[in-house]
Amino acid sequence: MNETDAIEMLQAAVWATCLVAGPVILPAMFVGVLVAMLQAVTQIQEGTLTFLPKMAVAVVAAFMASSLIGSQLVLLTERSYGWIASGF
Repeated sequence: MNETDAIEMLQAAVWATCLVAGPVILPAMFVGVLVAMLQAVTQIQEGTLTFLPKMAVAVVAAFMASSLIGSQLVLLTERSYGWIASGF
């Protein structure tokens, strides 16, 4: 295994991480910004108010994106086993 192989494996892992985490984090972040704007407009400064909407959106997004998340993890696992089998 040389530096190019290690960088390729790391790049595949980082890309898979982005594809797995993105569908859950992005909607939660969007809802967090909307709730923060609503708090700023209404001057309600409660720190726990943003927790429940973000968690609810994250759970729904994870449920809806579960097939994408699973397929990306299976693809990364298969590629990793292929690299190991070929003597990477």
